[in-house]
Order: sequence, then structure tokens, then C-alpha cells
Amino acid sequence: MSKQRIEDELLAEVIEDMDEKEIDNLFAQMGEYQISYPREEEINSTILTLNQYVPKKKKAPVRSLDKFMELIDNAKGEVSFISNLYWLASIALFVLGFIVTFIGREVSPYITLMMLAPIPFVLGILEVFKGREQGVMEIEMACKRSVPEIILARLTVIGIFNVLLNSILSIGFSFIDPNIILWRIVLTWLTPFTLVAGTSLWLAMKIRGGYLVSFLIAVWMAGMLFLLTLPNFLERMLTLNVAAYVVIIAIGITIIFGQISKIISRHSIDHEGRESFETNI
Repeated sequence: MSKQRIEDELLAEVIEDMDEKEIDNLFAQMGEYQISYPREEEINSTILTLNQYVPKKKKAPVRSLDKFMELIDNAKGEVSFISNLYWLASIALFVLGFIVTFIGREVSPYITLMMLAPIPFVLGILEVFKGREQGVMEIEMACKRSVPEIILARLTVIGIFNVLLNSILSIGFSFIDPNIILWRIVLTWLTPFTLVAGTSLWLAMKIRGGYLVSFLIAVWMAGMLFLLTLPNFLERMLTLNVAAYVVIIAIGITIIFGQISKIISRHSIDHEGRESFETNI
């Protein structure tokens, strides 16, 4: 039996033995009874005094491996939110490039991979910033994961998918054509991939709209077609010092991680004290 119920029953028994006048006097006295509450200054002083005895909550150190595993888990959750059209278009583009290269025999596998390597990532920019472009970022902000977490997860998915596509095509070319040097063709596509990916991500953080993707792809294809008109372009590219490839790749990676750092530093991934995420990035 609860305490409140016991009190109610005792009060009922007391009232039962009283006449109407006595009951009125009882309730009048109860109505005059007041509890003296402490002043706000006294409450604050008590809180400050007792605060020194409250044990400090120790935060468990966050390991890099834990952060990485959390990012992978978030990326798995974002796969289903990426348009099927993106997957199909990217795969179809690489399959077409493979067919044209070995059926037509007019295009070098190195040139094919160099031209195709960054395109799926550029197309994926639309998927990464889909919430912003479709005007539903406020809804994403109300989700369990913060907007930066969603963007980083989608970037991870798009990046892994692009590397996988390029790697499969590289291995396929090297199996069919024994003259293909695997490490050389990997450097050939990894160089433009990192540089264009970093540049496109940097521009996407500053410019809104799907027109950016069309513009980037058009500029990239036009630039590649121009380079192909230069005499001995392929020979010069294949004889380029490995250190030059490494430097360009390092620049591209630096740009990519620089933009990711901006996302993290500008808006905390931690849900505690989350700030609003600007819609212009």
C-alpha cells in the first residue's frame, strides 16, 4: 500500500468522527499553513557548497580504432540512402570504358582509367550533400547522427566505392594485357582521382547546386581531351618520375582531409551541445 493511500485513509477516518463545523475549521487551518521556501541565493549557495563533494564523471578515452569503427558503422547505414541510379551509372560508365578500350583497341588503358577515375566521386558529391540540395537538412539535423557524421559517412561510402571500381578495372586491364604494369596504372588513376576529388569537395563546400557537378565533369573531360591532343602525352605521362605522382597525390589527399577537418572543427560531431549546421556548406 502506498504512503499517499495510507494518508488518505487516515484523513478519512479522522473526518468521519468530526462534525461539519470542525471539518470547516480543519480545512481553514490547513489552508493557512504555508511552507517557507529558501531564497534563491540560499539555494545557489547550497549547490556550490555541495558541488565539491560530487564525484567527477570520468570520460572514457576515445581510441582512434573506436572512432574508425563508428565511422564504418555510420557508412553502412548510409548505403541504403544513396540513389540506385548513382550505383548503376558509375558501374555502367566503367563497364563501357572497359569494353571500348579492349574492343576498339584505339584507347590506352592508362588513358581510360585516368579519364574515368574521378567521375564517380564527382557524381557522388550530389549524394553527399543531398540533404542540403533537397532542402531537408533541418530534418537530418533532427536525426540521431549529426549532419557532419552523415556527410563523413557518405564521403566514406563514395570514396570506398570509387577506389573499388578503379582497382577492379586496373586488375582487369593488367590480367588481359600483360604489358600493363599494375603499380603504374594505379598511380595513373590515383593521381587525378585524389586531386579532382579534393578540388570538387572544396568547391562543393562553397557552392550550392547540382550544376557544380555538371561543370566539374565538363571541365575535366575537356581538359583531358586537350591533353590528348598534345604530342607524345601518353609517353610523357608514363615516364613521369614516381615522385611527381606522389607529390600530386599528397596534395589531393591534403585538400580532402583539409575539408573534412573544416566540417569537424566548424560543427562538433558530439551530440552534447550540438550547434546548428549551416546550410551553405
